[in-house]
Amino acid sequence: KLSFKLILYSSIIALALSLLSLIVVNGFYGGMAYHERFGYPFQFQWISRSIDDISTPWGIRFDIWKYIANTIYWGIYPFLILFEVLSKKKSKKFQLFIITSITFFILITMGFSYINDTSRSQEKVNSTIETSIDENDFELSDIESRKKIAIEDEYTEFKGFVENSSFAGTSIKTVEQANDHYFAYILHGSGIPIIQATCFRVDRMFRVYKVGDFPDPLDSYIGYTDINPIDCLGIK
Repeated sequence: KLSFKLILYSSIIALALSLLSLIVVNGFYGGMAYHERFGYPFQFQWISRSIDDISTPWGIRFDIWKYIANTIYWGIYPFLILFEVLSKKKSKKFQLFIITSITFFILITMGFSYINDTSRSQEKVNSTIETSIDENDFELSDIESRKKIAIEDEYTEFKGFVENSSFAGTSIKTVEQANDHYFAYILHGSGIPIIQATCFRVDRMFRVYKVGDFPDPLDSYIGYTDINPIDCLGIK
């Protein structure tokens, strides 16, 4: 039967597991900020950071009701286990009830994992979202624009790259992978799809890294029709 010891031990374990679930973080960009949601399965801690200074949070929110719900959720499993351990009468019906309850708990956890899996709303977790921009269609998302500016602030020779006149044209290809963005600054040739390209990676802290140049010194531009910004290698 229910006892104070059973409830106390279950509550302590539930509180610990609920706080431990803070290691599960879902981060995403929205507007001019980077948002993080902590907790599992109920996200009870919210932190928002400015894109200009992502290391300093400007908005923090703790939802007490979601924390209570999260704690109750994590208290079910230890309660059932302790109920079994501390019970003096362990009939087959009781054991079947415990097994069924634990199985149900595992299925619910798997269901929450599926619902909170961000890869379902993308092609995959490290999904690749490609955007090609040329002088006639220059559109970037807000975060892409800000990362493009970070590149051109550090590598000033690429400022106004798309706007610069070129007989065959210029373009910028972007690829998003997790929280990083890859940029390929591409110079097209007459009768040749690509004659030169320079690629960069910009992380979520807006740090810029040069990936490389195309063509590779040991290769040529002949036969390539596109560029992979992630490794700056040609695509045939």
